[in-house]
Amino acid sequence: MTTQLKPLILITLLFFTVSTFAQSVINGKVNGAKKDLYISSGSEIYPVDLKDNKFTFRLAKAQSPQCIALAQIIGSDIKYLSPEIWITADTVNIEFNISKAGNSYKMDKKSPHQTISEQIQSASKGKKWQLIEKNLNVYPSLFFLYKNKEKFPLEKLKAIYPKIPQNLKEDILAQRLKGYMAAKQLTVPQKNKLFRTFQLEDKNGKLVTIETKATKYRLLAFVSYACFFSRMSIPKVAELQKKYAGKVDFITIWEVASNEMWTDKETAPLLTWTDLWDKNEFVFTYFDIETFPIFYLVDKEGKITAIEENYKKLEEMLKKYLK
Repeated sequence: MTTQLKPLILITLLFFTVSTFAQSVINGKVNGAKKDLYISSGSEIYPVDLKDNKFTFRLAKAQSPQCIALAQIIGSDIKYLSPEIWITADTVNIEFNISKAGNSYKMDKKSPHQTISEQIQSASKGKKWQLIEKNLNVYPSLFFLYKNKEKFPLEKLKAIYPKIPQNLKEDILAQRLKGYMAAKQLTVPQKNKLFRTFQLEDKNGKLVTIETKATKYRLLAFVSYACFFSRMSIPKVAELQKKYAGKVDFITIWEVASNEMWTDKETAPLLTWTDLWDKNEFVFTYFDIETFPIFYLVDKEGKITAIEENYKKLEEMLKKYLK
């Protein structure tokens, strides 16, 4: 399976090390492919350092079950060389066999839900929905329901959501699916239009309300922890925040996989302004954010005055509108 590599997910996207967190260790061997190999996990992708066809990858543990896939990047395309493989043990051994005749893998300590996961992943759209609905009690069904949410009609998502078992509804993917459904029922705010009031969590778990109207302009910085340019933009934003603090309230809104990664990010010491996590992805869906970083300048009435994708041009934008 091949997909387009999004601009925000660059090859160098992950400077941070996963060693900060508890880990599962994956001892891998790859037969038949040696170049441009990566491990895909969620929205992140990590280079594979092969030595004698072998590698070791350390996967940061999370509250939710984790899965990986072997991938190859060719130009701007990601070619997946394996299905999603669920990691349920502290240490696993996986051997990948890559050939023109077909790819395969074998591993020890295989998840009991691996078979149904592969059936869902490889199924056609209609069959995929049937398998998900029939197996809502296992985590891979929630995983693929969330991953394919944009391919399914909103009404079908709203109908299936109440059927998700309560223990899985507490998972972050179910919460994000709920946030996605709520946001898709709203009109995406456009330039020269008002945005609606929303609430997000700060690093202490406190809900912060961003009102439509305010006493100052606001700079909404939509950034992703998995994006190199997002993290590179923070020192510039910090510089501008000191310079324009009297005229503009700065607000960063992060796309990040977990609270642990968000609060541990290396840019944390610079973030002295309102710093928020879109935990349920409601705001990113509502604003239809598809690239990172991106900056919205909002006036006192809540109207989106300007939108800028290049953080190096932020001051130029501020000078233009804050006369």
